[in-house]
Amino acid sequence: MHNGTANISRPSLRRPLGILAVVVLLGFFLRFWGIWNADVSHDLAINSYRAVGWFDYLGDKQTSPVNWFGTLPWWTKLSFHDHPPLVFAIQHGVFWLLGQTSVTAHLPFILGGSLTIVVLYFLLARTRGPAAGLIAAGLYAVASYAVWESRSGYLEGVEQVFIVAAVYYLVALCTAGPVKPYYPLALGGALGAALLSKYTSVFLIPVIFIALFSWNRRLWRTRGFWYGVAAVVIALVPLAVYNVMIYLSRGHFDAALSSMLGLHPSDFGGIARRGVNLNFAENISSIVRILSGSLSWPFFWLTMIGLGASVVRMLQRRADRLTEIALLAMAGIVALFAFSGASDRFLSIIVPFLCVNNAVVWQEAWRKFPARGFHGALAGILVLVVGYEAFFSINTNVLLRPWGREGVTFSGGRLPSAGYEQLDAYLRAQQALPPLVRPKRITAYNQITVTVHFQGARLVLMDDRVDWFALMWYVRRYQHYYGANILDLTSFFELWRANDPTAGAFEFLKRKGVKEIWLVRAANPPPSAPGSEEYAQWIDGFSRFLEEQGATVVPIPTATGAAAFTVYQLGFSTTSPDVRSRPPDAAVP
Repeated sequence: MHNGTANISRPSLRRPLGILAVVVLLGFFLRFWGIWNADVSHDLAINSYRAVGWFDYLGDKQTSPVNWFGTLPWWTKLSFHDHPPLVFAIQHGVFWLLGQTSVTAHLPFILGGSLTIVVLYFLLARTRGPAAGLIAAGLYAVASYAVWESRSGYLEGVEQVFIVAAVYYLVALCTAGPVKPYYPLALGGALGAALLSKYTSVFLIPVIFIALFSWNRRLWRTRGFWYGVAAVVIALVPLAVYNVMIYLSRGHFDAALSSMLGLHPSDFGGIARRGVNLNFAENISSIVRILSGSLSWPFFWLTMIGLGASVVRMLQRRADRLTEIALLAMAGIVALFAFSGASDRFLSIIVPFLCVNNAVVWQEAWRKFPARGFHGALAGILVLVVGYEAFFSINTNVLLRPWGREGVTFSGGRLPSAGYEQLDAYLRAQQALPPLVRPKRITAYNQITVTVHFQGARLVLMDDRVDWFALMWYVRRYQHYYGANILDLTSFFELWRANDPTAGAFEFLKRKGVKEIWLVRAANPPPSAPGSEEYAQWIDGFSRFLEEQGATVVPIPTATGAAAFTVYQLGFSTTSPDVRSRPPDAAVP
């Protein structure tokens, strides 16, 4: 059995670091290109909103400490109610240094994917040489699932860097070869950082203890091991304090930890319902289904064959230490999601280990069958698989309009373009939104204010029939941190009804001294969007009225050119008659 740095026949390579640089640039290109047109949506939107001002608030439907306490206790700044704080801290720093744009919102995750490529190379190069390192790095650079994870902005995009770094130091401590004195400390630091990124890194704890118990039990008796334990403990102090304090005050832990422990506190409503799910057959099948739907079919099937080959080699006690630890890590991930159910964003942390295993299997086949003809065929298969996966990845993640058939030439998990970024760019160019400088500091519930200026002001009215996640970034961020003169229509109806419900909307705003109105209307509200028939009729009538009064009508397309929004802009110098309409009584539930 190989214990790490065994004498393995490897294809000779010149200047491997130069090739690695090309691979990293390719991976960065796939993750970065066109991201400036991408919407900040789903979890990225609500996490970025909170990272900007280091303020944990998602509205009244999903409560957090500011809803419970009114004024935030000191310890609430140590973490967030649904996730650990590290990725938020990284985003906060990027926003502070580079400003708030779609690019900077996505940047930590793009860089996380690019750094993972580098760490994977050194993980393989240490034990199996640069050829294996370049294969693993290249596979991860182009893997559609990995590229999607970086571009989506889920926490796993950063978490993966620390997971792979922890495995690097673990493999180093469990194999022959030079080991630096700081490796146990670095292992502890990487584990702590992974857990501070997301709790799903918890699978590493049993993996690390099993590996050290099996292959380096002597380390437990060294000072370095306890330095590593201390590093984990110190890294987790903020998270521990937060959870102890939230338990003492509310009787539960944060939402993610509560879910993992099978607790369902009413403070978190629906999100705490995530947790233990004992439908093992469905959970395991969902893992296979997600992988097969996120990777090209050649990549997926060669990965499955490679996993089978590695399991056989391990059972025959012929697997090297890297393979054993990679299989142990993948088993930990599968076990974790066998109890909780997998989703596409959660399962992405398995992709680096799939690439590690593929590289090892390829190199073992190269070593076992030295015939030149076989080497040529093996190299050809590798080039074809990597090339097709790169095409599949570009078609899925980079091209605005994919070519071919879903499941064959691109994945069905493409990130949608809904036009929010294009709308934001237009309103900012027209100076309808304020400049994004230093955000207001919010420490109490009564500071979450929407300040509306009427006299001589521009007022942006936003259709409510939009995605809730995107609304947090593209509307609430401007309202809460910058006092922007932007109102969702539901809030406008409430204000109108409370002040002058007998006047028409146009007349009401004229009396308030508004200089200019900007109505943003969703062109194709999703079926799940909030609203009522009365709401739809009102916005239809008001849009027609503004157009009849000479409003400038600007269609806002998505990045693909599809209709997304229509903006109606009208000054109040007109003396045209008002539209007589009451505020709808059943606007948005």
